[in-house]
Amino acid sequence: MKACVTLTFVLAVSLYPSAAEDAEDPLQVLYKSQTYSRSPGSSVRLLCQTDFDPERCSDVHAVWFHKELPLSDPDKYLTAVNESVGQRQWRRRHVLTEILRLGPEDDGHYQCRATANCTMMKTWMGHLIHVTVT
Repeated sequence: MKACVTLTFVLAVSLYPSAAEDAEDPLQVLYKSQTYSRSPGSSVRLLCQTDFDPERCSDVHAVWFHKELPLSDPDKYLTAVNESVGQRQWRRRHVLTEILRLGPEDDGHYQCRATANCTMMKTWMGHLIHVTVT
């Protein structure tokens, strides 16, 4: 008998940690750790959530990256952004990017990154998501 175990982790990482006087990071990048296996020609959806304090952060921008490049080609990627008010009056922004017509070039790691002006411009990065095109 084989046993299958699936673990899901959520990780928020800041490239530049908050200063010591900040008790909490003013922005977080959150999403489930997942591996996707898809056939060529199919699609996959990547969902990134950013939570941020609008009193401490402005100009918040979140986007998915692959091979260090943003997913921005409108013929290849369809992105929708939805924002709401979450806990403690923080803003919660969902960035859903669908990769259309997967090909071998789409195989690899993806990462959501958020930039914001929180007293200074910073970049926050989530963990890597793996997409396999077979």
